[in-house]
Amino acid sequence: MFGRRVRARRDRGWGRGAGGTIVWRWQNALPQGNPLEAVAFVDVTHGRAVGGHGTILHTTDGGAAWTDASIATAVTLRALAMFGSGSAFAAGDDARVYRTVDGSTSWGDVTPPSAFALTGVAFADAANGLAVGGTGALACRRPAPESA
Repeated sequence: MFGRRVRARRDRGWGRGAGGTIVWRWQNALPQGNPLEAVAFVDVTHGRAVGGHGTILHTTDGGAAWTDASIATAVTLRALAMFGSGSAFAAGDDARVYRTVDGSTSWGDVTPPSAFALTGVAFADAANGLAVGGTGALACRRPAPESA
């Protein structure tokens, strides 16, 4: 992660290896129990995870603790794109796309016209991005051209 070697230590479970080697550590992302589908970090401390039933979690301490910022929907969120510690897009089933600009305090529905599940999102910045999904679905988000 972030250019460091990551390896699992089967003999000692999950944790930090000898000599400070970074290894995977099991965490139960409480306070929820829904499946998680995607995770993204903008730096070593600020990250989000998304998953089943509108689950959105965010962390400001590198994943040591997670805060529930879930939205009221039955949709499974399957993809995530972040920029800075406050802005993100989450996309998922039923072609749903949600956006936050306030660090996950609130999420707005910015769903594009599509009938397919969206399984990936990528953004160059907070205004320009793509969402992809089933059967070749592709949605593009960019600012409207300025009128002359």
